[in-house]
Amino acid sequence: MILLEKYPQLKEYVEQFGTMGAFQHRGTIYSFLDSFEEIPAKKVQNAKNSIGKHLSSDETLLLLFDNTLFGSATDGVIFTDKAIHYKELFSDPEVVFYEQIDSISVSQKDGKLNLFLDGNIKTIGAIGVKEYLLLFSLTNFIIGASYLI
Repeated sequence: MILLEKYPQLKEYVEQFGTMGAFQHRGTIYSFLDSFEEIPAKKVQNAKNSIGKHLSSDETLLLLFDNTLFGSATDGVIFTDKAIHYKELFSDPEVVFYEQIDSISVSQKDGKLNLFLDGNIKTIGAIGVKEYLLLFSLTNFIIGASYLI
């Protein structure tokens, strides 16, 4: 059973987060669960090929943060029901599974996520979102997903 079937309230939260992000950041944040607005197929394919190189076939895509200048979705972040896949400009794609995350901090100043994993810190700067409410919502989503697993 996938995470969203087991915890339907998480699906509702992802939908709300996607709607809020899309409203505030038109063209940069997309929800794969939005039944009203379809993500362009080329953007999805670019994101999977570049950011999501390590995606497994059993992962459900939830959110896409496109951090490219012209909207190609080759850099950014993909949230799935199992992990955070991210790729920053001129770097290789990386993946962090929710169960690896011990804690998270969010920088209100620059929009970076700091993921604490077994004594190490991974910083994700590719999100590029600076509004505190959106960052706070994103942090709660990540923490909630990691504790549900």
